[in-house]
Amino acid sequence: YQIIVHNTNESGASSKEIGDIDIFYDEKYYYSIEVKDKNFTAEDLDFALNKMFVANAASGGFIYGPRAKFDMNSISPCLEAYDREKFIVIFENIFSYLKHMLMTITNIDTLIFQSKLSETAAEMNIKEITRRWVQEVFSK
Repeated sequence: YQIIVHNTNESGASSKEIGDIDIFYDEKYYYSIEVKDKNFTAEDLDFALNKMFVANAASGGFIYGPRAKFDMNSISPCLEAYDREKFIVIFENIFSYLKHMLMTITNIDTLIFQSKLSETAAEMNIKEITRRWVQEVFSK
């Protein structure tokens, strides 16, 4: 696998990225994850998922943070449309997503994980306040 984490301050519309996190397997595009910690609409969700779908992703993720607000009634039809296309979408809050991901890792070395988390945050140009928040969540 190759995981490319894009700068959080880049516009997805203007860059060559597909999602905020693009995953490749054997040098072939596999899937992406879009991460939002601000308000978003069904159009924002559709824009992100459509980029993945058009790029022939195996699936797509849309993970939202605690500051994100959205209208589930308007989001649901968008998610259902991708279901009908047999495009698997993970639409989940960051805390549930992290729990799911961490439970799949056996014998996790928390020091290595925390170090990689810090490296990734630096690669993504995450604000210091967000880095502290990530560390606080991890320590809990």
